[in-house]
Amino acid sequence: MTSLSLPLNIPAAWFAMVMGLGGLSIAWQRAEALTGLTPHAGYGMAWFALLVFSVLLFGYLRKIFRHHESFLAEFRHPTQIAFVGAVPISMEVLAVAFVHHHPMLAEGLLLVGMPLQLLVLTTMFRRWLV
Repeated sequence: MTSLSLPLNIPAAWFAMVMGLGGLSIAWQRAEALTGLTPHAGYGMAWFALLVFSVLLFGYLRKIFRHHESFLAEFRHPTQIAFVGAVPISMEVLAVAFVHHHPMLAEGLLLVGMPLQLLVLTTMFRRWLV
């Protein structure tokens, strides 16, 4: 019997999927509010985006802790570091998607995502200026 093995190298750019799904769910929520429909489709998409984010985050954290050199290579690369910012931005987009029905979840996502975004941003600026 073989065990399930996850990909060793999940790139940070994959978090762009979460940004797209989260943005789509926000758009559906707004459209449902404008038309008077119940926001089931929009919130269903938000939960799906959160599921995708959770799976990707698990794989990315696994990459950081088990394959640290692969993460550092991505973080040191001049263009790939820009995609590392997709991780906290995904959290912020999900926070907007959940703000009306799950404000505590939205607040938690923002409280983690905003400092991470600041860390990535300052790291990128420091590299560009040096």
